Amino acid sequence: MVMRAAAGPGKAMPCREDLEQQLLMSGWPIAHEYVALVRRVTESPRRTVGAAFGLTKSRGGEPPSRAAARRERDTAILELVNALGHAASGSYELAVKVRDVHVALRRYEAAGYRHDLRSKGPNLSDRVRCAMFAVVNSGAPMPGPRQLYKIMAKTLEKR
Repeated sequence: MVMRAAAGPGKAMPCREDLEQQLLMSGWPIAHEYVALVRRVTESPRRTVGAAFGLTKSRGGEPPSRAAARRERDTAILELVNALGHAASGSYELAVKVRDVHVALRRYEAAGYRHDLRSKGPNLSDRVRCAMFAVVNSGAPMPGPRQLYKIMAKTLEKR
């Protein structure tokens, strides 16, 4: 058993892994659930104790699932821009490309997406349609022109 120094002199405290093993061997009926809960809590050490154990309401912010969907959508938008061949070099060209991408996504969302859903996805040889399907299917809300501009501006080289 590994011992760690505790607050007082001459006292040692077993590490978390040893405590988990002792708990699992104790025969307590819900020991496995308790150990799983403690492991889940310790995976994200920056959370407060109340939030980690679900004792308090979350204080806002973007949920991890929504953030993942947004990142997936943004990546798919950049793939769509590459598939369309819209390599903009300046802010005016970028604004024109944003308008084109926005119109294409709105039209696809209105008609093409439902068709692709019924046929189990778009034809894989059509890169543009696959990218639009990934944007709409990401689960994140469809971005407007300003948000598209911010996403696509990441592709511009820093001057």
